[in-house]
Amino acid sequence: MLSTTILGRGTRIAVASTITLLLALASLAVQASPAFAQNETLNVTKTGMGTVTSDPAGINCGNDCSEPYPSSTEEICLPDRGCTIRTTYQSVTLSASPAPGWTLQSWSNNCSGTGTTCTVTVNENNESVNATFTRISPANDDFAAAELISDANASVNGTTRDATREAGEPRHNAAWAGEHTVWYTWTAPHTGEWTVDTCQANIDSILAVYTGGQLDALTKVRDDNNGCSSGFGSKLTFRATADATYRIVIGDAGGATQNTFTLALTAIPAPPNDNFDNAQVINGASVSA
Repeated sequence: MLSTTILGRGTRIAVASTITLLLALASLAVQASPAFAQNETLNVTKTGMGTVTSDPAGINCGNDCSEPYPSSTEEICLPDRGCTIRTTYQSVTLSASPAPGWTLQSWSNNCSGTGTTCTVTVNENNESVNATFTRISPANDDFAAAELISDANASVNGTTRDATREAGEPRHNAAWAGEHTVWYTWTAPHTGEWTVDTCQANIDSILAVYTGGQLDALTKVRDDNNGCSSGFGSKLTFRATADATYRIVIGDAGGATQNTFTLALTAIPAPPNDNFDNAQVINGASVSA
């Protein structure tokens, strides 16, 4: 019993000594200097209309398109192997949010692909990422980009598909504000009466005519909803003044939306005796004209 007890204690002493020795060797084998932190910069640019945000937060481009992200560097030394520098960089996920009427086409530079997110490691190279947004709405979606109509009589094909309603856009009809609107601009070649209609339409349309050069300062001339004899098309007649510019807007009402239409602009012929020099002659004591 005595020898067994002594052997047991010796075994425990040997194990403890071995562990202590291994820990000592481990402390000699790996020596790391304290880590120090610095910032690397991520720069985002964009083409077209949309916003890019980041996770972790920082980028909101928009307005904030450049942001520093932390990295950490430490020196690790091994016996007979020398020392190495190890740097840990921040991984950042970017998310693209297209503006209404736009879509994300692609990422480029240090990100690639067409998905709505991309992930980039922000290192000492000061990473840069570009997001390209492309318009999917009609070219004349905005008031400032109104399509020009140059003839006295015109027939123009159009669409409200993927069109938007701008901030500050007026209500175009008492019943319907007008959604997915598109714009046209036309200057009257002479004073007279004109009819404008969307009687050939695959949308439930509203139609309005304005004067004025700014979206928030327009004066309505006339508007209509469902004025055509059949279907959802709209139709109105207005008097135009020579050389005056008119803004024509077409939008969706409550029925079929985001589809095609034909805008028809037609001059109403003046009567033959419209001018003084062409006055109609009336003969007899009692006449009917």
